[in-house]
Amino acid sequence: MKENEKTVFVFGTFDGLHDGHRFFLRKAKKLGGTLIATVAQDAIVERIKGRPPQFSLQERLNTLEESGLVDKAVPGDTVLGNWKTVKVFKPDIVAIGYDQTLLGEKLGEKIKSEHLPIKLITIAPFEPDRFHSSLLREAKEPSRAQKSAPLLRGAPPKTKKSAGSKTRSPQDF
Repeated sequence: MKENEKTVFVFGTFDGLHDGHRFFLRKAKKLGGTLIATVAQDAIVERIKGRPPQFSLQERLNTLEESGLVDKAVPGDTVLGNWKTVKVFKPDIVAIGYDQTLLGEKLGEKIKSEHLPIKLITIAPFEPDRFHSSLLREAKEPSRAQKSAPLLRGAPPKTKKSAGSKTRSPQDF
């Protein structure tokens, strides 16, 4: 099969399309001919991240479709770990982001156990200190101290993982 005939699959929340997402999607698209983005269901986002997405599933799907970066955007599975979208679309390649290690581990196990002809590729980050969704969200949602103090101009402060962030466990997949 030629490179341009391969179907590439990506998974994500895509909650506010930013330059990091655009970089990831462009790199994934170069791996094959058709790029399908599987967009996480709202309930799945809340379970994994411990908070609901800022934008609804339909808004996130529309944004991806309208961006021209994907050939198709589809709703993700309603149950973590059932891999229904993978079974339906049968991608040749699944591209995962640098921060999707648990997803890569779980999907890698599925690929191996079922002898699926899927190549799993990790895409390197694009300025992860600036364009990770959690950092951008924190920049939009200032802390209590930041809300009471005037916003200073210049480079944004370095942020740490917020105390409210949920760590994913293997049972989540």
